[in-house]
Amino acid sequence: MRRRFAWVCGGGQHPRVPARCRHVRGGVVVAAIFGVGLVCGACASSPAGPGSSSSTRITQPARATPVSAAGNKSRAEAEAARLLAEVQLPAGAVEIATPPAALSGPSVGVPSMSSLIDKARFWRVSMSLDAAVAWIRAHRPAGLTLGASASGGTGHRVETRGIAFADRDTAAWQYAQRQIGVAWLGADVSAIRADGVALWIDPRPMKDTRTGSRTRVTVTDGCASTDRGIVGVSNPATDLAERLLPAASPTAGLLCHYAGPNGNVLISVSALTVREFGTA
Repeated sequence: MRRRFAWVCGGGQHPRVPARCRHVRGGVVVAAIFGVGLVCGACASSPAGPGSSSSTRITQPARATPVSAAGNKSRAEAEAARLLAEVQLPAGAVEIATPPAALSGPSVGVPSMSSLIDKARFWRVSMSLDAAVAWIRAHRPAGLTLGASASGGTGHRVETRGIAFADRDTAAWQYAQRQIGVAWLGADVSAIRADGVALWIDPRPMKDTRTGSRTRVTVTDGCASTDRGIVGVSNPATDLAERLLPAASPTAGLLCHYAGPNGNVLISVSALTVREFGTA
């Protein structure tokens, strides 16, 4: 099901506030945001009347802290380094320079993306594969969430196991994990690989170059009867060239439901409250 949204913030629409879209669960989100400062800007300079000493003060939204690709990458690198540095190991673990072939990469796997940061170290322990894995599970790191696991081997014998512990996502990174892999080296001897990984987020907008028609959804104009041939949204203003939404708080919304891929008719329209924006 495809969804298209329109939001209104504080008082009404403004023709120079553009809409943007992002993909959510396979659908399309179209947001039109309207700010109090934009709508009431002309009101601030209007006199209150003869003899009146009152005035109207318009408070502009505070600017967000500037972010950059370099800054986000640096913060993600620090997060990956912290995740690796805080790894716990069984007593007697001896660090080794290179891992065995079975632990040539992160033990649970990582996305194939250019923004991936991966910092790794390796050890040898005098423990069986099962004993080492049991020790790791028994010493779950505080503040991290148990994530995916993996195993591998030849024939009917398991020779490697991996466990991931996930940290929170932030505005600077996502997919932050501590992955710990264990490989069988022989009787009561195993290798351990620990990785601190994170994907840094590039905040710079990418130009939409896809060929096709664009639409604009607003609360006033309502939903188009069909989304046939629509590949995105458009707006004549330029202030969203560096951000997804303007600095304004939404007060009303409209949700347009289209069934299936492009080319289907509108099946329902829903008015949204502020509380519903985060779950739509």
